[in-house]
Amino acid sequence: MPGTPEQCRRYRLRHPERERAYQSAYRREHPERKRAHNAVYRAVKSGKLKRGPCAWCYSTQKIEAHHNNYDNPLDVTWLCQGCHVKYHRLLKEAVRGRL
Repeated sequence: MPGTPEQCRRYRLRHPERERAYQSAYRREHPERKRAHNAVYRAVKSGKLKRGPCAWCYSTQKIEAHHNNYDNPLDVTWLCQGCHVKYHRLLKEAVRGRL
């Protein structure tokens, strides 16, 4: 079981070389995801896309974009950081239950 977000953050700060290697490998293995993330970043920065409240809890703090389909990079669901983590845990559990 992974640690708390705070424990993960401290680990990443103590081991920056491992974090850089992980990020580099992630970008190489998932270029479509990186393109989608960059597209959302640019669209928000230019004003083409506006962050909304969390679709689950309606919070306006620490809002992140969730992609259901990386082929449509600007089709996102806005989730707060906590709900985004919960959503991905639910997805993992659903996949494990089917296997």
